[in-house]
Amino acid sequence: MGIIIRQAAYSSVFSYVGVALGFLNVAIFMNRWLTPEELGLRNILLDLAIIYAQFANFGMYKGMVKFFSFFRANDNFDRGLLSIASLTAIAGFLTLAIPLFLFQDQILDLYASD
Repeated sequence: MGIIIRQAAYSSVFSYVGVALGFLNVAIFMNRWLTPEELGLRNILLDLAIIYAQFANFGMYKGMVKFFSFFRANDNFDRGLLSIASLTAIAGFLTLAIPLFLFQDQILDLYASD
C-alpha cells in the first residue's frame, strides 16, 4: 500500500506543479508579452485545432481503449490494432485537411470579423 500512496502523492505534486506553470504562462506571461489581438488569435487557433483533432481521429482513441484487450495476443502484440488506428487517423486527417485547405478563404472570412 505504501507504493500506491507514494505514487499518488507524486502524481498530485506533479499535477499541481503543472497547473501552477500553466497559470503562470497563460495568466501572467502571455498577458504581458502578447497584445489582446494576438492572445485572441492564439486562443481561437488552439480551440479550432482541438475541435478539428477530435473529429479527425474518428473516435479511434476510445475504440483502442475499449477493444485493446480483444486484439492483444499472449505474446504482447496488438494484432494490427495500432496499424488500423494509425490508418484511421491519417484518413481522418486527410478528410478534414483537404476541405479546410480548399475552403481556407471562406473559413478565414467567417472568423475574421470577430
